[in-house]
Amino acid sequence: MQRAIRIATVALALTLLAGTGPQSLWAESAWAAAEAGPGAGESGEGPADGEARELEREFQGLIEELKELEKGARDKLREEILPRIREEIRRLRDKLREFELDTPPPPETRET
Repeated sequence: MQRAIRIATVALALTLLAGTGPQSLWAESAWAAAEAGPGAGESGEGPADGEARELEREFQGLIEELKELEKGARDKLREEILPRIREEIRRLRDKLREFELDTPPPPETRET
């Protein structure tokens, strides 16, 4: 049962991150139930309240961690990667201008 809850939690997290709808969530839940095996959850007993709260805290912590990772990735992209790309584009434009200046124009041909 505990494995099914953890799988469902991960599926829920992925569903929320992907921005998919409830149909996808239902499919992930069905997959999690299938992974848990036959008879899982049929006893009518749910997880202990403490266990459910712990899973919820873990899930919230995971969401916060993912938000921080997203912010860090966005900042790194903005502060490090994009300036490098812009500099490389500028360098390539300069090279192209040099090449165009160094290359003599093609000879003119006369059509008859």
